[in-house]
Amino acid sequence: MAISTDAAVHFWGTETELTSGTTAGTVADGAFSDSNDTNTWTNSDDAPLAMFQLFVDDWGGAPDAGGIVNIYAQLLNFNSTNDEPQPDANYKSHYVGKFIVDNVDADQWLTAGPFALPNYETSQNYQFYIENQSGQTIGSTNNHWDFFIVPMTYGPHA
Repeated sequence: MAISTDAAVHFWGTETELTSGTTAGTVADGAFSDSNDTNTWTNSDDAPLAMFQLFVDDWGGAPDAGGIVNIYAQLLNFNSTNDEPQPDANYKSHYVGKFIVDNVDADQWLTAGPFALPNYETSQNYQFYIENQSGQTIGSTNNHWDFFIVPMTYGPHA
């Protein structure tokens, strides 16, 4: 089937590793990642959507069947230099989406999305966090997990 001219299609931006240059620390089951685990990301394209990838090569054991890792966003530098509170167990303002994990103690590349981004203003700055609900610690031995974002939009097919 050929996609007709002007039909709505997705367009992808450039992938960014949110954990690049950081030492993403251990995230216990039921806990949130720390603000030092990921870099600030600027939505310079004002994309309304994003895809996410999570790579975990260090589980504390086999995750629970049906285990998940949630994604949250903290908006930064809006109305000048104001930041929202950091997400935690009592403040879950901008839920973005979730990864569903496999219940095996092995390397896992997980992809999730597309999810809507909570853009407050143009070139919105974000800090993204994961909430581990997998039943096992992420990064239990060598603190290794990687987190990626790919901005997306949609428009007419040429």
